Amino acid sequence: MHRMAAKTRIGGWAASVALAAALFASAGPAHAEAEPVKAAVQTDRGSGRLMLEWRRPVQYTVEQSPPYVFVRFSRPLSADLETAQRALSRYLAELRLAGGGRVLVLRVTGQPRFTHYRRGNAIILSWIGAGRATPAENPTDSRATPATPPVAKQEEPAKPGPGAAPETQPKSPPPDTAAPPAAGPTLTVATSGAETRIAVAWPEPVAAAVFRYGSNFWIVFPRREAFDVAGLQRLLGPGVERLERVEHANATVLAARTRPDVRARVLHERNVWTVVLKRESAPARETEVKLAVSRGAHEQVAVPLPGAEAPIRLVDPEIGSTLHVVSSRAPAGVGGERRFVTFRLVPAVQGAVIEALADGLVVAVEGGAIVIRRKGGLLLSGGTPAGSAQHGQ
Repeated sequence: MHRMAAKTRIGGWAASVALAAALFASAGPAHAEAEPVKAAVQTDRGSGRLMLEWRRPVQYTVEQSPPYVFVRFSRPLSADLETAQRALSRYLAELRLAGGGRVLVLRVTGQPRFTHYRRGNAIILSWIGAGRATPAENPTDSRATPATPPVAKQEEPAKPGPGAAPETQPKSPPPDTAAPPAAGPTLTVATSGAETRIAVAWPEPVAAAVFRYGSNFWIVFPRREAFDVAGLQRLLGPGVERLERVEHANATVLAARTRPDVRARVLHERNVWTVVLKRESAPARETEVKLAVSRGAHEQVAVPLPGAEAPIRLVDPEIGSTLHVVSSRAPAGVGGERRFVTFRLVPAVQGAVIEALADGLVVAVEGGAIVIRRKGGLLLSGGTPAGSAQHGQ
C-alpha cells in the first residue's frame, strides 16, 4: 500500500488513476473474485476480433512490447480463452491471463495492425492484415528451424596419416574457462555436480546482462538469435526447473526458472558468457550501489557501469512489468537494490536493470554511466529520501 500511495501522487488526477490501476493489476494475484466474461471471436479473410463482454463497465489499459500485447483490467476476469486462441491462431500464438486474472497476455504472430476500442461494456481487440508469418519471414519464431545448431558439437581431431609427426594432445581447459566460440552463435547446457552451466558463445564480442526477477534468472544479450531450447531441458541440474526463450524484437532473452535458493555467478572468456546456477544456503549478498543524484530543473540519477550498452526495454510476460535492461561487455554488475518513487534498481549479477514504477521513464547510457530521467521529474525527494533503500518488492 505504501508503494501505491507514493505513486498516486504522480501527475494529475487522470494519470494517477491510470497509474494506480496498472500497479494494482501487476501487483500479483488479487483477492477479488474473478468476473465471468464472455469471449467472442469474429474472423474474416483479412481480420480477426476478440470481444470481451463484461457485465458492467471496466477500466483497461493497453501496453505493446512486440511481439507481446498486455491488456490490464481494473477487475479480474475469467473466460474461455483456449477456444478464442484457437479461433485467432492466425494472429495469436498465445492468449492467457496473468496477474491474478487482471492482465490479458497476447503474443502476436506476423505483423498485423492492432487496434482496440470500447463498445458499451465490451472491450474489442482487433487485428487487421498480415497474420502468422512463415519461418522464412520470421526466422526468430520458436517454431522455425534455427539457422545454427542449438548445441555446439565437438569435432574429433583428424587422425594423422602414416609417417606423420605425432601431434601434441591439447590440455583440457580448467572448469571455469569456457571454450573458444564456434563460427556461429551456440547455446549449450551442462551439469557438473550440483551446478548447471548455461553457456552462450558468439562469433564476436557481445554484451550481456544477468539478473533475478520473479522466479527466473534472466540472461539477456543485445543481439537477436533464435536458439532452440526444447532439447536442453533434460540437461538442467538441481534447482533449475526449465529454460525458456522469450521472444524479443531486438535481443536474445533466456529465462531460467529456478528455486528461490538458487544463486548465479557469471564467467566471461573471450566471446563466451557462462551463467553458473547452483543452490546455496547462504543468503545472496548485495553490493553497495553508487549513485550520482542531480535535483533541480534537470532531475536525474546516474549509475556508473563500465562497458554499458544501449538499454533494452523488456516486459515480463507473466505480469507485464517494464524493465530497462542495460547489458555490459565488461564483467561488471550493479548488484544492489535501490528504490525511489518512480523507479527501482533491480540487483543484477551482470549489467544493470531498472524497473519502471511510473510512466514516462527514460533510461540512456552516457559516458560510461546509466542515466535515468523522467518527464515531470523523478520525484526523488518524495517518500524515503533519495539514496537510501526503501521497502522491498
